[in-house]
Parts: sequence; C-alpha cells; structure tokens
Amino acid sequence: MAMFLLQSIMSKNALTSSFSRAAAKVLLGVTLLLATGSDTYAQEQPRRSAPADTTRRATNTDTLTVVTWGDSIGNGIGNSLTGSFNRVVNLGRDGSGLTIDNKPRPLDNLPRGAVVLMSIGTNDVGTFMTAPEATIDSYARRVMVLARQARDQGATPVIIGMQAPTGAYTGNPKLWNTPGFVEAWTATMTRVNAAIERAARQTGIAYSTVQGRVNERDPDHLHYTSRGSRHIAQNALRDAGIRR
Repeated sequence: MAMFLLQSIMSKNALTSSFSRAAAKVLLGVTLLLATGSDTYAQEQPRRSAPADTTRRATNTDTLTVVTWGDSIGNGIGNSLTGSFNRVVNLGRDGSGLTIDNKPRPLDNLPRGAVVLMSIGTNDVGTFMTAPEATIDSYARRVMVLARQARDQGATPVIIGMQAPTGAYTGNPKLWNTPGFVEAWTATMTRVNAAIERAARQTGIAYSTVQGRVNERDPDHLHYTSRGSRHIAQNALRDAGIRR
C-alpha cells in the first residue's frame, strides 16, 4: 500500500520541490520498514494566543485543578506536576495520536473550572509529510473539536505546540536515522503547528508555543525531563492568563 502511494504521488508530479523529494526518500524508507513490520513515525515508546474565554478560567493556583491530556508529552507533563496545584489529573497516553490506532484517552467528565493542557500531534506528524495544506487544516479542526469539548464542560483548554527534536529519536532509530527524516519530520511539524495555532486563534482557544522556549530534553532527543515538562506547563498557564 505504501509503495502504491509513493508511485501515485510521483506520477502526479507532486514531488517537484526539494522538500518533496526528501519526503519521497523518507516515504520510501517507511515503505521498506512497513514491509518488515517495523513501527512507523515517532510511535513513542512508553514513555500565543490569548484565550477568548476568560469567564471560566481559574485564577487561584492553590485551588486550581490541572488536567494533562494527549500523548507521551502530555503524560510527562502530568507526571512532572505530581504534588503541584490543588489537583492534577493525568490523562496522557504514551504513543497516542488522532491518525493512528492508539487513540488518546477520552476528554470527558472533566472537573469544572480545570485547566486542560492538551498535547497531541507527535505521533501524527509522519502522516502528513506529503499531505496538502487542506489535509493538515482538517486535522487542526479535529483538535479544535476536542478543545471545545473540554471548554463545553466548563474547563479551560490550552493547546501545547510541538517542538523540533534535537536529533534522531532513539525510540525508533531505524526510521529516524533514515537520511532526511528528521528534517522532513521537523518541516512537517512546523506546518501542523501553524495550522493548529491558526485554528485555535479562530476558535478562541489558548495556544502555547514550546519551540525555542524549553531546552531541557531527554537523551532520546524528543521528550523532556521533568524540569522541562514543568516549564512547558508553566508557560502554558501563563499563555492562558494564569499566573503562579
């Protein structure tokens, strides 16, 4: 199936730019990996916009409930906040994404007045390496549906952007060391981030940029240390207008 996709893309002259040619090489590498049954894309191993809706936002962090949600980045944030705030509810799920079989945990039964730190996309980026902008915009709208779901329950959602890896992710070295993969993943990540931030601004959802703001990374080049995860959470709360 992946080989058919590659041939179809090339037959439509979709790979005319240097980035697209690099993406094609990456896709070919993915094809070979799929043929051998290897994992695809990040598949993590167990492991600024002002918000428009301020009426429901908690302002006293001593009584604040924080919900962390999403993939392993969200899970790491939740683990790093243990013992902080009035209450921390960790709904992160390692290796989850919206475009793969391992879906994130449901966003329901949220504590009213909670702040929901949403981290999603790390495992979905590879899906969009040769995708048109319309496809990425559609994904961003899916994220907004989830954010509105949290807001409709009386919580304040804050979407956390993704940050480029510092090198090849060690959790899947065979794929991430494919020539050009890190660069292609990072370029696609930038497109996905931009689409989500645009959609958040249009929907009145707070968006917190991580790129260039947090340096404390794990040795696997993709995740964060506990201190880095706490910094992400602190930045997200500030971007939502919550001071601590």
